[in-house]
Amino acid sequence: MQNEFGTPIKKLAFVYENGDWGKGFAAQWKKLAQDGGYEVVKFDKTGQNANASLVMVQINDIGGGLERITCWPKNARRAGYTPVFPKP
Repeated sequence: MQNEFGTPIKKLAFVYENGDWGKGFAAQWKKLAQDGGYEVVKFDKTGQNANASLVMVQINDIGGGLERITCWPKNARRAGYTPVFPKP
């Protein structure tokens, strides 16, 4: 993404299964990320990151090639863009 969109990646968050395998796998990736100079998001015991603000984006082809488009919060959404929701 960094090369594709020209946006530097500074912080990573890992989502993983809460069993032994998931925790072990995530711990290894967190260490690799930190060793690579990335900040790793830390979650509290309830799974919340109190310091984070949520921004939802979609990578979509809107006629001029792939673009990262903010979907939420609504006030940050590109004028006239309607998010594409997955269908089962």
